[in-house]
Amino acid sequence: MTIEITYANGARQIKQVISHETFLTVIKPSKERLHSLESELSNKKSKLTEVERNACKAEIASIKETLLPFASPFCTDQSPIYNALPTGILVLPENQGGEHKVKIIVISN
Repeated sequence: MTIEITYANGARQIKQVISHETFLTVIKPSKERLHSLESELSNKKSKLTEVERNACKAEIASIKETLLPFASPFCTDQSPIYNALPTGILVLPENQGGEHKVKIIVISN
């Protein structure tokens, strides 16, 4: 599902809605592994062999391909933005501004 959020100040965002399960099982671990591999490759003190470096690069390319469908901005089906869909009230923690009136429309399913 794709949604468009319009804030009171006129700013608009378009976001893809993904399942929270997909975020937890695909996106989050993939990004963590990607960060770990990139850190290892950029570490000047790393003792990786050329074969290991090439294996890291191949795994990085594979992870990036896995993450490609999630390249556009997204929110999960458990996010405050998604929860605001039926009411038009975006409820955030007070340190992030508290409640905001928003207009959310579904662009596509």
